[in-house]
Amino acid sequence: MKFHSAVSVLKLLSTRPEEALTVQQIVNKWNRVHSTKLHVRTAQRYMSELCSDSVESQALVQVDDSQKDWKYYLRLSQVANWFMTEEMALQLVLSKQVLARSFQQNQKNQKNPREEIAEHISAESVRAKRLSAGLRIVSDGIGRLQATIRNDVLACAMEAIATGQKIKLDYTTAKGRSIRQEVSPLGMVAKDGTIYMPSVEGLSDLPIHYALHRIQSAELVSKPNQTPANFDLDHYIQASHQLSHALDAPNSLIHLKLKVNSKAVYHFAERPLSIEQKISKIKGDSDHVLVEVIVPPTVLLKPFLVSFGEAVEVLEPLKLRQEVIDMLQSSVALYK
Repeated sequence: MKFHSAVSVLKLLSTRPEEALTVQQIVNKWNRVHSTKLHVRTAQRYMSELCSDSVESQALVQVDDSQKDWKYYLRLSQVANWFMTEEMALQLVLSKQVLARSFQQNQKNQKNPREEIAEHISAESVRAKRLSAGLRIVSDGIGRLQATIRNDVLACAMEAIATGQKIKLDYTTAKGRSIRQEVSPLGMVAKDGTIYMPSVEGLSDLPIHYALHRIQSAELVSKPNQTPANFDLDHYIQASHQLSHALDAPNSLIHLKLKVNSKAVYHFAERPLSIEQKISKIKGDSDHVLVEVIVPPTVLLKPFLVSFGEAVEVLEPLKLRQEVIDMLQSSVALYK
């Protein structure tokens, strides 16, 4: 069977069993769209080949033989494998490299057929091989390793989200307090070497960000997940300032004004604190610029500002300015 003939036949078929076609219906449909006529015996041979498993792959077409006239429809997953392009294969291989750093810790030695096909296609292409070999993602900041997560905990969390079930977990807080809680996971987010599982106990509760590496044990609960109405994970991440931990009320914001050394302003220009961030010149001062942005008062805000040392001065709000001064003075006191 020639490749173009196989493609032409596959285009005629539906992926829905209820829309399956008999050989005669396939012939009629073919003859309506092609100038070259298709005969019934030829169509029967085509369908026989497309319904047969091979050493390399499974059949592309599923047959419904429950009636006198057999009907045929596409096995979509196998067609997707068959038509995987070089670009698709490369994206799958690279995506696996990214995800393997966090979400696939418990699947390092497992491969599904699509991954094997993608790796095979990528290995056959010089362009894809070079890209795959030359692209890497490393830890941010000073290069700390990722937090270690129990494989069974990660697998249980994924299963809870995939099946829409609640999860019961034994959790140790950052301060060392042990709790046992039954929660409804809202998703998982990888951030700064840690995977967080935003979850709620009840529909009216605010999400709590459980760090998976602090979960000592987890088990599925045979209860449906209680997700707040209209909850959107992407919107929540944005609204929570990239999943930051707010010190005050969730909706409290501060108008931050910073005097930034011109040599350090690239930190804010390249990675803004918000899409509304503004950078402007300071009259009579060519060595500094003014950075203004509205942000929530999060746990890591003060340590972030202090980390710049003399390159950043907090101008407003005055309360935050004083807190930064106190933190710096306490740090200096340690070295006296």
